[in-house]
This record gives sequence, structure tokens and C-alpha cells, in this order.
Amino acid sequence: MARITVGLGLLLTLLGIGAYLYTRGTSITALLPAVVGVILLICGGIALSRPELNRTVMHVAVAVALLAALGSLRVFTLLGDPDAPQTAIVSQLLMLVLCGGYVALGVRSFIQARRARTA
Repeated sequence: MARITVGLGLLLTLLGIGAYLYTRGTSITALLPAVVGVILLICGGIALSRPELNRTVMHVAVAVALLAALGSLRVFTLLGDPDAPQTAIVSQLLMLVLCGGYVALGVRSFIQARRARTA
């Protein structure tokens, strides 16, 4: 799960930087996926370098991704707005899908780990 966290962190960081550059730096909020991505990169790095902290750090990473996915739900208010910037819509949809999928993977992993411990 730690490697998946690092991969997602890289994707989100690239998404945020790409969205920011695409808007020519006019929207600082375009960097929000990058902020989430850096946090996930840090969590993944800690989990890889300190295996004894893996369980705790992965819970933090999934919580951060859940908050990011919930924050990205705002995209549904933008879909009907003809004045909404397309970059914001695409960026938020991608963040919602990526973080939502990661949360689902994390919950599945937590359930499997618990079953393995009790077995």
C-alpha cells in the first residue's frame, strides 16, 4: 500500500502543478492536488522507510485522501455552471476519482490486514 501511496502522491503532485501551469499561475487553488500529493508522498516515504509505522501512516494517508475526495465533491456544483473554468472541473474530477479509488483500496487493505491478524 505504501508504494501505491507514493504513486498517487506523484500523480496528484503532477496534476496540481500541471493545472497551475495551465492556468498560467492565475489560480493558486489549482495547486491543491499538489498539496495533497506531497502529503501522500511523505506518508508513503515514511511507510517505506519505517515499516513499524506503516499501519499508522497508511491510516493518515487514507484519511487525507478521504478529505481530498470529499473536498473534490464541489465539482458537481461546477458542472452546471457555464462560467466555471474547465481546468477546475477536470482537475477536481481527476482528484475525486484518484482519491476515491485510493480510499476504497485502503479500506479493503485494512479489512484484509485485520482478517489476517485475527486468523
